[in-house]
Parts: sequence; structure tokens; C-alpha cells
Amino acid sequence: MEPLYLQQSPGPRHGAALSAVLLPGIAPAAVLVAGPDSVLVAVIGGVCTLAAGVTLALRMERAHLFADEEAILLRNTLRTRRIALADVVGVELGTLYWCGPRGRLRASRVTALNHPIRRFPTMGLEYQLTNHQQDQARTWFEQAVGARIKRRARQVTTLDDAALAREARVAAAGERWEARHQARRQARPKARRPRWAVLRAAAEREVAARG
Repeated sequence: MEPLYLQQSPGPRHGAALSAVLLPGIAPAAVLVAGPDSVLVAVIGGVCTLAAGVTLALRMERAHLFADEEAILLRNTLRTRRIALADVVGVELGTLYWCGPRGRLRASRVTALNHPIRRFPTMGLEYQLTNHQQDQARTWFEQAVGARIKRRARQVTTLDDAALAREARVAAAGERWEARHQARRQARPKARRPRWAVLRAAAEREVAARG
């Protein structure tokens, strides 16, 4: 499969980055107005908040999602996270769901798939572009993860104990994700039926056979 690369459209990305740089100037200005004795505090605070704003603006500009056959790289506004593709269970409405090391269903917001923030939301071009990116992400992960569940179930007999336990954890997390989004999938006629139970059952049978 071709790698997936998604980044928010330039308009909202540049606007959010500019706001991150400009807003830090409000707090030092308020301190200056409070009294003449707080000038030094305002200057120090202004330098610190401006530096934080510039750092945040740079991360907003560079926020993106990159996915290939091995892993998912999420470069969000505050944190960069790398998630193995084998641990991913699905994506819905700009949020990536994956299985943590202890089997917990985790959720990571994807900045590149966020709708532009407006006071009065409208279905403008920017919203349409974001919806298109969300559709791209769902399609890519369906092909890279969902469509391969049955094949993973057939391959459990070839795994070592650690890999088998991992597949069992991911399948259980996938079932929890499917249950959480069951109503939304039923609203989409073309949505596929739940399949993580297939991998969970295969993993449990293999564990029992080895026991």
C-alpha cells in the first residue's frame, strides 16, 4: 500500500499558528497595565510566553499524520507519538484508536483531521477538505487494518507466545472499539460488520491449544 500523509489545509493551519504567536502578548500587556512596578515581571513573562507561543505555532504548522505498513506517526500540537500499525484498531472522526501495551483501548486525537475552529461553524470549503481527509483516513485504515483481520487470524499458529498474546490484546481492544461505535456504523449502510471477534477467537483457541 502507498503511505498515507495528511496535513490540515493551509488556511486554518496558518491562522492557528498566528494566533499562538499573537495571544501571548495579551498577558504581559495586562500585567503592564496593572502597575508600574510590574514592568520587569511583564518583560520576563512576555519573553517566556512569546517563546512558548512560537514553539506552539511551529508545531501547529508541522502537525500531520504519516502512516505506512509499519507504524503511524502522529505529530500533534503538543506531542509526537509513534504507534505500531499492528496495534491500531480503527479511526473515527479525527481520532485514532489503538491498543496499549496492557490491552487498554487508547485514543489519540489527530490534529491533521480536526475541523477548523470557528465561532459559527459552517460547511465551507475548509470543512469539506477536512471531511475528505477523514474519509481518506478511514479508507486507508480499512485496507491496512480492517481488511487484514481474517488473515491475521489464520496466522496466529505461526506466532510465538509474545506475539500471540499481543494479538489477543489488540483483538479485545478492537471489540471494545467496535461496540463503542456500533450505532455510528449502523447509520452507514456500507459499513463493514464487526470482525475483531474473529481474531480474538482464533487467538484464544491457539492459547488453549498451547496450554
